[in-house]
Amino acid sequence: MNALIKTRPPRLLGGAFRRGLTPALGRAAAARVVRSADGRYVPPPDLARTRAGRFNLQTAAHLLAVRDALIDAGIPAGRAEDLLGDLMYRVMRRLHRPIDAVAAVMHPRDPLARVRRREKIDEALFVRRPDWVMTDVDTPSGYAFDVHRCLYADYLRGRGEQEFCQRVLCAQDHRMAKGRGEVLVRTGTLAGGADRCDFHYLPAAEQKSHSGTFANGMEYLTWGTGPKTLLFIQGAPGSVAPKGGRGLRISGRMRAQYAKAVHAVWTIPRRRHMPAGHTIAGMADDYAQVISQEFGGRVGLVVGESTGGLIAQYLAAFHPHSFGHMALVATGAVLPDWGWDFDSRWGAALARGDTAGAGAVTAEMLLPGKSMRWVRRLIGPVFGRLMFAGFDCPPGDILVEAQAEEAFDARAVLPRIQAPVLLLCGDRDRGFPRDVVEETARLIPGCTLIWHKGGHLRVGSSRRVAADVLAFVDHS
Repeated sequence: MNALIKTRPPRLLGGAFRRGLTPALGRAAAARVVRSADGRYVPPPDLARTRAGRFNLQTAAHLLAVRDALIDAGIPAGRAEDLLGDLMYRVMRRLHRPIDAVAAVMHPRDPLARVRRREKIDEALFVRRPDWVMTDVDTPSGYAFDVHRCLYADYLRGRGEQEFCQRVLCAQDHRMAKGRGEVLVRTGTLAGGADRCDFHYLPAAEQKSHSGTFANGMEYLTWGTGPKTLLFIQGAPGSVAPKGGRGLRISGRMRAQYAKAVHAVWTIPRRRHMPAGHTIAGMADDYAQVISQEFGGRVGLVVGESTGGLIAQYLAAFHPHSFGHMALVATGAVLPDWGWDFDSRWGAALARGDTAGAGAVTAEMLLPGKSMRWVRRLIGPVFGRLMFAGFDCPPGDILVEAQAEEAFDARAVLPRIQAPVLLLCGDRDRGFPRDVVEETARLIPGCTLIWHKGGHLRVGSSRRVAADVLAFVDHS
């Protein structure tokens, strides 16, 4: 083991933790917890090559020891991790205050330049290669980069503490951004099982968002302040108003692209407690009512994804004056047997609260074939925890929507559509295969069809979707 990795945590950490815990526990209790943590401290393995990396590991190891000491002192595990999260936020704010000041002096009028400068300084001081590996990401708005190796995730994953990493350390990124008056959009973390931690910081002009409920009871999340209105209809079965980035059916980077193009984005789930037998056409009527009551009878752009695209087709056919342009993403005029079987099993699992089962069904779409069966069994529960934790759609609504999909067939009404329609689908989408998509495009007058590489989920999350949609709107 590297000699620089000590058998006891550095005094700096002990002092900071003792001071940080004192307001919640009192001075004497905080001191006892820190002394107990010193005895529980397990030196981290030699994963780091830099001095900064070794300190990172020591910090993570000491956090675990303090967490265990707090639990031993009678504090519930959740409360203990909340205390550590608050403590780490105060420590990080103190450490980063000089960095923020330097960035502000160097770029007083450019918030994005300040973000970029701050992150480069932070990388030079605390996040050193090769312990951390990251790349900048081109984006039409904000500042973005991906982290491909995270020392914290490597170490804590080896300890079986991935959730601790997410709750105590990963969460600090969002808290730090909020403390600076910024918004961090993130779709996944290495600790959470993603292939990267994606960071996308947005300037103040693009971060305005709020959620609420319309007069008819339908919920919404709105994001962006542009003069153009975009209505996003989520996929399903089951839809919820996005909260904090988890369970989003539209990525943060897509939203940023739309906001940059002066769109106010409205994500509106299906109405709650739908009656038995409520059809896809009936759901389209619900959205038409919202447009009539809340948007003056018309929105500029409708983007319907997957099941949301089924609803959007009926909206276009029977409510042609309610929108200007429409984009249908990963959808078609009819749902074949494979797609309905997938959605029915997925929806049934969610309806009974079986997130692991829903994750296992999702894995079938990502990793098809008998040879991948063992991989699906392994990663299915992980998918479920990552994608569906906190999913609060009423079980009855999920089942109603799944049943409505079985009866869906819009082929007879598609020729009624008058507005410009863009159809974006994947060339390997098992839910909406090529023959269904091509028939859909033929039936919609003047439809523009664009093929993307990949399957259903890949198309739905592609950064190209927003770019294609905006180009279509500009040129039609």
